[in-house]
Amino acid sequence: MFRVFVFSMFSLMSTLGWSQGLVVSTHPIYLIAKEITKGVEEPQLLLQGQSGHDVQLTPAHRKAINDASLVIWLGKAHEAPLNKLLSNNKK
Repeated sequence: MFRVFVFSMFSLMSTLGWSQGLVVSTHPIYLIAKEITKGVEEPQLLLQGQSGHDVQLTPAHRKAINDASLVIWLGKAHEAPLNKLLSNNKK
């Protein structure tokens, strides 16, 4: 019984430890990330209602990127306005 309890606690702790903040730039990437992380973590969509070509960055966008452990985006060829913000991020 003790082994089951310890195993359950380690499983719970590892799941909680993984949830660090996943931010994705656009809706197609969001759909892929949501499917991959199903049941583990809910990705945060950065550019809701915007495309990567005409981004209007807000302080909330900057905070989300700074707080995230992982940011997934298409790159500067498709999302040039995010390039400067993400290149300054050391994560």
